[in-house]
Formats: sequence, C-alpha cells, structure tokens
Amino acid sequence: VKLKIVKGKTTQREILAAFGEPQTRATNDGQEMWNYSSMTGESQLSNYIPGLALLTNSSTAHIKSLDIWFKGDVVERYNFSQTASKVTRGMID
Repeated sequence: VKLKIVKGKTTQREILAAFGEPQTRATNDGQEMWNYSSMTGESQLSNYIPGLALLTNSSTAHIKSLDIWFKGDVVERYNFSQTASKVTRGMID
C-alpha cells in the first residue's frame, strides 16, 4: 500500500487504477473517504480427515481494510489494517 499511495500526491484516478472501485464512498464536511476491504479464509488440514474433524475443527479468517481520505482530488491520509482471527468448532479446540 505504501508503494502505491503518497500523501499529498496520489490522485483519485491513480487510486482507481491501482485498486478499482471502492466498496464504499462517504463524504463528510466536504472530505471524501473511500473504503476497500477483503476477507479470505483458510481451513486446517485436519478439518478434512473423517473423525478428526469432530475433535479439532478450525479455520482462520484474514481481514484487510484500507480507508483513504481525500482533500479535493488528492490523498490527504490513509489507514491500512489487517487482522487474522482463528475460529474453532471442534470438541477439543
């Protein structure tokens, strides 16, 4: 993200070219904010072994979020965050 966004220089057109259309757009006091987010998941191999999946069944969700605030047509600031959350459903997890 840091390689593609330069505060005070990168334009909305450049953001659209790099990331596509944002999931949401909001305007507050004349300042526009765009949000991009994605979620992916991965399951443990043990989830696919009959019998063992009842005992230990977990997956991990990876969430990434990018908020970009514009002053006029130029990036004023941005925030990128990513988290990973493990979800367990097995009897011994």
